[in-house]
Amino acid sequence: MNEFELRIHDALAEGLISEELGTLQVNLGRTCNLACAHCHLECSPDRREQMPNAVMEKVIALVKGGYFRRVEITGGSPELHPRFRHFVETLCAQGHAVQVRTNLTTLLEPSLAGLIELFKACGVSLAGSLPCYLPENVEAWRGPGVHARSIAALRLLNRAGYGLEEGLALNLVYNPGGPSLPP
Repeated sequence: MNEFELRIHDALAEGLISEELGTLQVNLGRTCNLACAHCHLECSPDRREQMPNAVMEKVIALVKGGYFRRVEITGGSPELHPRFRHFVETLCAQGHAVQVRTNLTTLLEPSLAGLIELFKACGVSLAGSLPCYLPENVEAWRGPGVHARSIAALRLLNRAGYGLEEGLALNLVYNPGGPSLPP
């Protein structure tokens, strides 16, 4: 047994038991439009690792089996994967609830025009990463201009109904850079 298993065994002799798996989290790669100081995956525009198409098709086949109610898509900027739209459309057509983790600024990329409309049409929920509400903190972690671009993306999402209309969930998440909670 590894250390984790030993600690679990000490606390729960029967071990951890799951009644069901409800959510599958899928990481599409490490390509990102940002290079954040706090990124534990070291994602950036220079990273090229992305899920191969064959693996993506295997994930689609797996979730088609009905094992998961929800698929959460993450990565560096998962929206930058060349088959991202196909992936989202296929999952939604299969009837899965889909959530996308986004750094928000990706939604402003010209090559991704129409993505917010796709999200709305498919009822995709969004988890937008925003390290802080203060511009100076965001820019220290993510770079110059990122706070303003994040706010611009949030305004576009609100105009599309995100965070305002039933079924268009917009959750802001905070990833601490250490053992601390958000302010």
